[in-house]
Amino acid sequence: MIRWLPVLFFARCGSIAHCGAAKRTITKDRRESLQKGAPFHMSDSHDSAHNVLETAQGPDGESLQLRRAKDGFEILASGRVVIGSALRRSERELINVGMVPLRDRHDITVLLAGLGMGHVLSALLESPRVIRVDVVEHSAAIIDWNRSHLQTLHKEPPLADPRVHLHQMNLSAYLRALRYKTIPDLTLEGGGYLSVILDLDEGPSQLLRPQNADHYSDDGLADLEEALRPGGVLALWSAVREVELMDRLKGRFQNIAEIVVPVDVPGSPGLDYIYRARRRPPISRQRAQA
Repeated sequence: MIRWLPVLFFARCGSIAHCGAAKRTITKDRRESLQKGAPFHMSDSHDSAHNVLETAQGPDGESLQLRRAKDGFEILASGRVVIGSALRRSERELINVGMVPLRDRHDITVLLAGLGMGHVLSALLESPRVIRVDVVEHSAAIIDWNRSHLQTLHKEPPLADPRVHLHQMNLSAYLRALRYKTIPDLTLEGGGYLSVILDLDEGPSQLLRPQNADHYSDDGLADLEEALRPGGVLALWSAVREVELMDRLKGRFQNIAEIVVPVDVPGSPGLDYIYRARRRPPISRQRAQA
């Protein structure tokens, strides 16, 4: 199923760690490169040390910098801009699309993979129907900066919301802990979340880290399915159309949707894709024996 969403859509943002996606402005040349499957490089930063607010080491040993930009903040990894705070419309659309099937629920629990600059989390918390959000973020620096400098991006600091539970670990480790019920103070009705939001990479074809490919494999999707309760919604996005991902989703989930979103970046027309799927209801024992 392909659906068109009549909104203006900008480049996405997420975490630079194991559970996050880079926020990058999509240029015409880069869009064409993605469609052809060619490798790309994030834009080089300019040397502006006087704008650097903090430096840290990332979870993979990379050098991280938080610097002030004219429209907010930028985060650099190994000297390249990977997250920016401007043009936050895309995060909201991912949440809107992911929450549509749950519009009649008032007990929504969410697993959010990737903190970024807190925009996806902030959008989730605007709904009083969301009662719990577990945020998985690998980078200690990203967490610290969200608790300090990046709070100014939001009306209310999202990490201070009592509905938020933050876990500093990678997504694979969190899913294992969830399976074996070793996460403190976590009890989920129905045995799983009503929504899992992946803000990873720019889709399985354009990984931020090679290890992230595991999340889009058959085994990775099985782990994400296990984290959902029956009827729960998985939502993620990609900068290019992911035919193989659609096939994998169809083999495991139901109500698969591919929502095509126009990208409005000056001089670079293109499309982004949001993928949504729901966990199937359990097969009754009577049906299984038939």
